[in-house]
Amino acid sequence: RKYTSTVQVHHPTANVIAHSYFLKYPFKVLGLRPDSLGRLLSFANLEPNVRVCLKEDCNGLLAGSLSERAGPGSEVVRVYSTRMPDMHTGVLQHFEEDVQERVLHLPASWVAEGVTEGAIGVHVENKVKGSRIRDLEPVLPLADTRDGGSGAAATTDGAKPPSPGKRKRFDDEGMRRVRWAKSERDRQRAFQHLAQGVDSLVIATRTCPLQALALLFSSLRYSGPFVVFSETPRMISRCYWALKAHDAAVFMAVSETWFREYQVLPNRTHPDVSMHGGSGYVLYGVKVETETPFTYEAYLNSTFNSTRRDT
Repeated sequence: RKYTSTVQVHHPTANVIAHSYFLKYPFKVLGLRPDSLGRLLSFANLEPNVRVCLKEDCNGLLAGSLSERAGPGSEVVRVYSTRMPDMHTGVLQHFEEDVQERVLHLPASWVAEGVTEGAIGVHVENKVKGSRIRDLEPVLPLADTRDGGSGAAATTDGAKPPSPGKRKRFDDEGMRRVRWAKSERDRQRAFQHLAQGVDSLVIATRTCPLQALALLFSSLRYSGPFVVFSETPRMISRCYWALKAHDAAVFMAVSETWFREYQVLPNRTHPDVSMHGGSGYVLYGVKVETETPFTYEAYLNSTFNSTRRDT
């Protein structure tokens, strides 16, 4: 019994998925422990029917967790910088389907173009008008030969019915068109949410989160909470002082999540010998209106947009 392997099947919740990935692949989820993930969700102040903007490098763990916590009626706008979103290959695929449906993927290039133009609402109208979305062309009807039919129903002019290989190509092409059209509609809806303003902003990136914060901060409504997670305090300090210089937020604070596990046994209760203590740093606060707003243009023209070594 000592060396017996046991298998447990759990419901795919954010806590279970975060715990599993932290034990086996912590580098894939930015070293987020379940307790650190809970702090981010708590500071985001999620409630029903909210719109959340997210920039993350956790392979979809934060996106699924935010969508699960917010519940039905809410949507998460996930901004990605890669060529394609990892919606089918990352951690997000382990969540339930209704949780995945509430996550909208938007390329960062769209956001950068709209912000630099100075009118994100006008930019989204141009994107919608110039979209490549078109009505799905009808795919050749295919006969169902599973019930013993000859497949003659697939043709109306007496032509030879398509072969099984061609039938599969038709099915694949139709599915690609449906997925492509859905992704385009999701992008437009996500961009419209940014134009109207989101209720919360969450950022967790491997690189310095200041650029992402400057890019998305203007889409956050006033009195909306924001949360920034980073593995090092230097990156968090740059975000803190940039917001402080513009008086763009109140109730700002930086905290470090420290976790310690205990072994509880008769006459042997003590902390674990080997443990993972720290799990990154969190900056949180509330956005307010100011005379010098913190915008993307202000970030590009400020001294914070540099690669100098912070002291």
